[in-house]
Amino acid sequence: MDAFDIFSSLVMIINSIFDIIYALVFIITVITHHQYQTLNILLILNSTIAGFIANVICMCQSIYQLIDIDDDILCPFRGFLLHSGTGLLYHTLCVQAFYRLIVIVYSTRRSFQTKRFYIFMVTVQWFISCTFALPFFLTGGIQYEAGSRICQVKLRIDL
Repeated sequence: MDAFDIFSSLVMIINSIFDIIYALVFIITVITHHQYQTLNILLILNSTIAGFIANVICMCQSIYQLIDIDDDILCPFRGFLLHSGTGLLYHTLCVQAFYRLIVIVYSTRRSFQTKRFYIFMVTVQWFISCTFALPFFLTGGIQYEAGSRICQVKLRIDL
């Protein structure tokens, strides 16, 4: 392990700690102040929770990179969490973009602007995010990459 790898892992851990603290402050603020619980803020809260989860996963992955444990029994599970957490964060942004599209372009369609509709959208988004890496996990497609010391979906090119 060279100095750059140690430095990048430490920077990732430090950034993740700050991001986790910021996310917790926002989550606690929204939960304790009911005047902030509008539909727009609740969608941002959804992204903040996803960011919190993704940062916890990235911090754990960076710790494993520093410890430099080779392929262990939890490697595929950590890779599954890494892919699911990243997908979760991306999908929350897609739900926010859909909300903004509906509010701005299709403002007359009130049925797409209810809390019930977006609770359904967020539930579907969480389900998709938590299961889209599952086939790779169950079939052994998530493997240890020795060069980057990370567990991820192995890209195979068969010619």
